Amino acid sequence: ITEDPQEAMKRVQDVWTKDMFPATSQKRDGDEGLNFFKSAPPTEWLILGSTCAILSMVDLLVWQSLPDTFTVHLSALCFWICMAMAFCTLLWYRTSQCMALDWFTGYVLEWILSMDNLFVFHLVLSTYKTPPKLIHKAVFIGIIGAVLIRMAFFMVVSTLLHISYWIRIPFGLLLIWSGVEAARGNDEDDDPEALKETFMVRTMRWMLGQRLMEGYDEKGNRMFVTGGNGQLQVTLLFFVVFCLEATDVLFALDSVSAKVAQIPDQYIAFSSSVLAMYGLRAMFFIVKDLVEMFELLQYGLCLILVFIGIELILANYIHLASTTVCILIVSVFAVCITGSAAVKCGRGRHPVSASGTSCSIVSQ
Repeated sequence: ITEDPQEAMKRVQDVWTKDMFPATSQKRDGDEGLNFFKSAPPTEWLILGSTCAILSMVDLLVWQSLPDTFTVHLSALCFWICMAMAFCTLLWYRTSQCMALDWFTGYVLEWILSMDNLFVFHLVLSTYKTPPKLIHKAVFIGIIGAVLIRMAFFMVVSTLLHISYWIRIPFGLLLIWSGVEAARGNDEDDDPEALKETFMVRTMRWMLGQRLMEGYDEKGNRMFVTGGNGQLQVTLLFFVVFCLEATDVLFALDSVSAKVAQIPDQYIAFSSSVLAMYGLRAMFFIVKDLVEMFELLQYGLCLILVFIGIELILANYIHLASTTVCILIVSVFAVCITGSAAVKCGRGRHPVSASGTSCSIVSQ
């Protein structure tokens, strides 16, 4: 896999200046089909598959067995980023500096483009009151699905882009409504009976009847269980995972189309997305911890969800740089965290998370 270094450096510079900080929207789409797997030698695909299998086992056997605390989640994020950089370094030695730089660019681009997805994931899991011990399983399955979805999208991205716009409007309206509801949230939402009367659960009850278990299997952590009458029943965990995958389908379109337009080697584009998924999973739990730790972040979450909804609805008319979205999210977090700290200091107590982690702020 060779490329003139000067041309490669010019193309990488274009990615950073025209995609991450674009003046106009640009796309180069193409349905690759099974030719997608010809973008790299079989050895490279074997290395990527082996890497993902090993990292998934580490996640399943090590990280998911550790305490569910902010410190552990932050450590996991650092670990996944280090693993990604190690993969990039080995790619440099196996191929070339230009390809490694392309890979790093794709990795950063995936992070920036996927940040808004984390907040929608948080919305789904909080709306359906997923028990803490089941959240890891739901997100883990969601990440596996995200990898498979992106693989399929790299093959048929052009066709999907033509049929996706009509989905954006109702989904955007749903996010705006959900954002407002997030700001109005209160302790009554913890009532299990309230969950059974939500619109989506009532719809599932109408569709599935006795095949629906109106709750979670908190003992076996399963998506499918056998009911008392011997029938196979679907738990709410299955529906939560379905919602996570459905939302990822919509957001993955933007990510894949941007990378197809800017990174010619689809193996580089895809593998950088796959490694970014592990870090984004850890980042989701950090976002969750922060929302629990700082009370004003529920209003920040409202603002972010409303913004994402408006952006989806007006996608054909307004194009914002991916870095603009990322900067907005970070700014909202900074303001809400600072405000929460100030409010709690004024009350004479420390902000404490649900997992028992206290912030390093001294009451005055």
